[in-house]
Amino acid sequence: LESSFPLGITDPNAKLIYVNEPLVKLWGFSEKSEIIGKNLLDFWEGDGIYKTINDLNQKGWSQGIDIGKKSDGTFVNVAYNAIMCKNANNEPLYLLGQFFDITEQIRLEAQLENARKMEALRTLANGIAHEFNNQLGVILGNAELAIDDLPERSPAKECIEEIRDAVFRTNKAVQQIMRYAQKVTLNEKPLNMSIVLTNSLKRISSTIPSNIQIRKEIMIEPAMVRVGEVEIDQILKNLCSNAVHAMEKKSGILEIRLEPISLTVRLESK
Repeated sequence: LESSFPLGITDPNAKLIYVNEPLVKLWGFSEKSEIIGKNLLDFWEGDGIYKTINDLNQKGWSQGIDIGKKSDGTFVNVAYNAIMCKNANNEPLYLLGQFFDITEQIRLEAQLENARKMEALRTLANGIAHEFNNQLGVILGNAELAIDDLPERSPAKECIEEIRDAVFRTNKAVQQIMRYAQKVTLNEKPLNMSIVLTNSLKRISSTIPSNIQIRKEIMIEPAMVRVGEVEIDQILKNLCSNAVHAMEKKSGILEIRLEPISLTVRLESK
């Protein structure tokens, strides 16, 4: 019965009559003699053991996840399989149980789930901040135009200047939100931008109003760039959203182009 997995056998009353070395270590003991003769229920902290006993009596087997208690009083998350072995008269002879310590697995899953929630929160914050910036730009632009059009001594001019100053103050708060959102770790790797943009456009096209025509000119040749695919997808979404917003309810053409260009950098000494 030796196995690399923790394994134990009890009598019908859950008294341990056999354990292997992995099970001894799982419950925090050093010798088999320290655990033989103890009741398996003494190592159980969760309520799942009662469901297990019920399943064994009704079906003859049970499996699940519960909380176990080690010899030092610490808790461990345990996945288990249990079988009740009976004689020819259908009387219980012994219980065979296999146990797995999944404490670390559960901790990592919780950590991963928390990371996903934080990434989703930052993505949401970035989207909200971006939309705020768009609206603040509209307010600021119209405030500046109104200030230019008003006479110098107009009573309304001071009020509109207050609006403009409030926009500047609000913009600082928005920038703080965006800096927080940008703390997401970028999963950068070499990607073919031709494929990335084509795939992104497939997802975005369904959100574009039917009165706006999408025109794409994406080079077929590989365009390898080290970027984060999620971030590129979000950038393209924002650009397309801004373009659609600018066209409002009018018909228009949304053009997306990917092509190579040559840049010449000229440094001038002062």
